[in-house]
Amino acid sequence: MALKPLHVVCDSCHHRYVEVPTRSFLGFQRTDCPACGVQVVYPLTTGYRVAYALLGLMFALSTLQAFSSSDHGLERGLGAAVWLIPFVVAIMTDMSIASRVERVTMAAAKPVEK
Repeated sequence: MALKPLHVVCDSCHHRYVEVPTRSFLGFQRTDCPACGVQVVYPLTTGYRVAYALLGLMFALSTLQAFSSSDHGLERGLGAAVWLIPFVVAIMTDMSIASRVERVTMAAAKPVEK
């Protein structure tokens, strides 16, 4: 599915522009600011966020099940936990980007005091 144009506020120069983003490897939306050239990253779309949450939950349950098995539980549990890490990192990164975007957007919306 094609991405829709985003109303973007640049992190560094607070320039506002509308652009169709591209996707990063993990699915984050990114654009380049036309004013200063800095790469601006926006949070995951809802579909990616739901997919990461469901896959993370599946791997978390798999990890718990592997740890609770009586034979070779530690080795299986650690192996399953390794697959859980990327989903946890993606969700935490998404939360960080979302808070940064909200902070930058609010800062750009405030009038400049003289």
